[in-house]
Amino acid sequence: MSMEERVQRLVKATRWLADQSSTGYVSGEDVARAAEIPTDDAIAYHALREAERRGLLECEAWQGGMGLPATQKPSDS
Repeated sequence: MSMEERVQRLVKATRWLADQSSTGYVSGEDVARAAEIPTDDAIAYHALREAERRGLLECEAWQGGMGLPATQKPSDS
C-alpha cells in the first residue's frame, strides 16, 4: 500500500470515527485499527504525520518515539 493510500484511509477513518464521537476527537490507535493499518509499526505514525503536515488532520498528544497521537480530528480547513 502506498503512502497516499495510507493517508487517504486514515483521513477517511478519522472522519467516520469523529462523526460518531461526542467530542469530535478520536485516538490514533482507533483510527489506525479502523483503517486496517498496524498500530505497532512506524507505518501508521508516518502516514498520520503526513496527513497532519498536509493539513488534513489535527493530531495532538503524540506518544513518544513512533507512538500515535492520543487525540486527533479532521482539520476544519
